[in-house]
This record gives sequence, structure tokens and C-alpha cells, in this order.
Amino acid sequence: MRRRGSPFTGVGIVLAKEAADQLSGVRMIVIEALVFLIAVVLAWFSTTTIRESIGESPFLFLRLLTMAPDSTQLASWRP
Repeated sequence: MRRRGSPFTGVGIVLAKEAADQLSGVRMIVIEALVFLIAVVLAWFSTTTIRESIGESPFLFLRLLTMAPDSTQLASWRP
């Protein structure tokens, strides 16, 4: 006897239920909050470093695109 139809019938429903169960838990909310906080801190650090290295330049956008990598402090963590 051969199966009729697709063997993947109902897989989408089960996948949606499992994703909803996993993504709505307290653990996932804590992980999302940590990722968001880390992103905000890194963005703040980057903008502060760029602001300090460029200063009050009238050609800000041009200077961002033409600065040499050695003159910035963004990559100062190299080993």
C-alpha cells in the first residue's frame, strides 16, 4: 500500500507550535534582552569612538569613508 499525498502534511503546524512554545518562554525573553543590551552598548561605544576620532570635521561623511584603519581606535583590540 502506497501513501497518498505529501509526507510533510501537518509538519508546518507542529513546527509552529514548537516554535511558539520555545520562543515565548522566560528564558528566551532574557536572552533577547541580553542581546538587545549588548547591541545598544556596542553601538554607543562605536559612536563615542567615532565621535572622538573625527571631532568637529565639516566633511564628516567623507572623512568616515577615507580614514586609514590605523588612525582609528575601533580596531585597538587586535592581538
